[in-house]
Amino acid sequence: MKNILLVEARSTIGGGQIISRDICQVLSKENDLTVFLPEGNSPLSQMLQDYPQTTFKHKELSRGKKKIIDYFRFLYNFVCIATSLITLLRHKKYDIIYVQHLSVLPIVMAVAKLFPTDIVAHVHVKYDDRKALWLINKSLSSQNVKKIIGVSNYALSQLSKQNLSKSVVVYNHVGSNLTTVLRKPISYKIAIVGDIAHSKGQIVLAEALNILPQKLECHVVGSIVDDDYAQRVGQTNDKLIFAGMVPNVREYLTINDIDMVVVASISGETFSLSMTEAWSIGLPTIASNDTGMKELVSTFLPEHKDLMLFKTGSARELAAKLQQMYASTDQMHSISTSAHSVVVDNFDMLTFSKKITNIVNEL
Repeated sequence: MKNILLVEARSTIGGGQIISRDICQVLSKENDLTVFLPEGNSPLSQMLQDYPQTTFKHKELSRGKKKIIDYFRFLYNFVCIATSLITLLRHKKYDIIYVQHLSVLPIVMAVAKLFPTDIVAHVHVKYDDRKALWLINKSLSSQNVKKIIGVSNYALSQLSKQNLSKSVVVYNHVGSNLTTVLRKPISYKIAIVGDIAHSKGQIVLAEALNILPQKLECHVVGSIVDDDYAQRVGQTNDKLIFAGMVPNVREYLTINDIDMVVVASISGETFSLSMTEAWSIGLPTIASNDTGMKELVSTFLPEHKDLMLFKTGSARELAAKLQQMYASTDQMHSISTSAHSVVVDNFDMLTFSKKITNIVNEL
């Protein structure tokens, strides 16, 4: 049994935080696990309420390219997190600090030099800001960082050669209870899943729907991160159904008879959980021909990539792919069956659990 401290830096819930929950579930079976996260009764603290928690004061950084204010926030976070972590490590010895959000890695790395502790770092995001990326690579090169886990090869492509030498890809799992895919009548309903923000490309889909000759019912599933952007999306196509954040995406897609999921992200998508969740219930996807989506389709469904990928940001090409997909129900069902098999064979919880457990046990 090892004492493990899992570090999170967000209070809201996104794809990375869902994986935090799953890692807690895996590692707590054979280890003494504590979660170190921002203070307050947040959605994340509620989701992880089954595990011992200790907190710190924290201000979230802007997504993507950093603003001037973010450097002041970083300094504030450094002092608050370092102080809380030092106090924690003075009272208890941890064998491993598992960093689930790299924005706090430089702080954890600095403290780990005072209290020598092995670090595992999980890379979920692509860093667009050069200074932030330099700092992350510098921190990852520390001798305390024993293993780097990437959610995809694309996620690891931003690392230095030195850091790549201690890296491994562990694709995110989708879940258990993967039922057999059954053919169902076409409902002409589609969905796009993810935080409503520019990087997720909802506006590209809204424009594509305006081009299509047939009318499709489109569900926009996810929390509104950018109010102005969400308003623009709604003004682009006033027929969209904004569902908000839903507790169980697969259940929502099933209940609402969704035929297909569109992943229109225009940047930074290292691993598309919405894509693999759709595959898990036999829904075909059409995604941007870029980043983590391109890797997933090209690696696991290369025979369908011409139909499943569209030029990033091109509403016209997305509309053409949607029309082409709906023109052949046999092809839709073929992709549906193949995609479901991919998830069963590669993204199940058992495979994910074994890989994470082995990495921790080898330290």
